[in-house]
Amino acid sequence: NNLLFIIQTKEKNSLFTEKEKEFIKKQLPVKYVFDPNWKPFEFKNEIGEHKGIIGDIFKIIKAKTNLNLIPIATNSWSEAKKLVRENKAEMFSAITENKKRKKYLNFTKHTIFTYPAVLISRADENPENWQEKRVGIKKGYVLIDYIKKHYPALKLIILPSLKEGLKALRDKKIDY
Repeated sequence: NNLLFIIQTKEKNSLFTEKEKEFIKKQLPVKYVFDPNWKPFEFKNEIGEHKGIIGDIFKIIKAKTNLNLIPIATNSWSEAKKLVRENKAEMFSAITENKKRKKYLNFTKHTIFTYPAVLISRADENPENWQEKRVGIKKGYVLIDYIKKHYPALKLIILPSLKEGLKALRDKKIDY
């Protein structure tokens, strides 16, 4: 079932359907996974807790709706995706909707979080010809498909983590 994650505090203005309200009343656990290494949006802290902007949003959702949301900490985004595919978790805290994912995932009617993607460069980089440069991006992100479609001339370098991307930028292995 899709759950509508829009917070309403007055019962008469509730945006939940009757079926969703009944689900919430049952207090069934809803296990979810999150990206453990996507600061500042979300991450796993040193004791395995869901932290960051999205973690804070989930705390508010839980407090306002009484949903029994249970975070499942993983060591990687790949591991988080695997838990959902294997039905060991019911949902993601945040995931980009695309055609491929719509084949096996249900998405909420409204998004709870959006952000702009940005390019980061060294101070000595000239941004005029950025579309002809080497761009690093973290493995497994849907943004890769978007970039390939809209900027096919970019030389994409797939990296294992944001930290490795920043090192590659510092060491001039990538330009952005």
